[in-house]
Amino acid sequence: KIHTLGNLPPSSLEKYVLPEAFYNVGWSHGKEKLGGGRPDLGKGSFYANPLFEDPGELDPTARERHPACATPNVWPEEVSGFREAFIDAGKLLAEVGVMLAGHMDKACQAHGIKCCSLVEATFKNSRLCCGRALHYYPLKQEKTQNVPEDSWCGWHNDNSVITGLFSPMILDAATGQPSTKPKDTEAGLYVQNR
Repeated sequence: KIHTLGNLPPSSLEKYVLPEAFYNVGWSHGKEKLGGGRPDLGKGSFYANPLFEDPGELDPTARERHPACATPNVWPEEVSGFREAFIDAGKLLAEVGVMLAGHMDKACQAHGIKCCSLVEATFKNSRLCCGRALHYYPLKQEKTQNVPEDSWCGWHNDNSVITGLFSPMILDAATGQPSTKPKDTEAGLYVQNR
């Protein structure tokens, strides 16, 4: 579904660009920066809260104080089933996150670490959940030679308690169908210690 969304005409995508939410709700393309301040044109992102359609509805001042987290979702009408698939995927990751946070709470207790309950703070008492669907555009062959290691997504810190990821779907750019080409062995998620 994100492949279809990412290939809509710019005039359609523009309806879902929300600068007032700092591009953290709806469509974002070229707003993130890579090394050297270069705009990231290699991917498009669609952001929404998969657990709450309007995360700020219970607090009238939330949108003003936290527009990136408390702005209501917008959904692309042009892509049938996108909203439902996004919400289903987000709910699954949240369910796994609750289980993981519960085990982290137990581990902290077992080791005498005094801290708040991650399950309570992150999932039960918070409406701040951000889902992101990524679409990577195909690069021209000459642009794939001798590029820096972080050319597709700069090194960064996630700003969440728990980040859940699905395995990527490698699609044929022309058809949108699963690719039959072998996966690039250098591609993937890299994690760096502090």
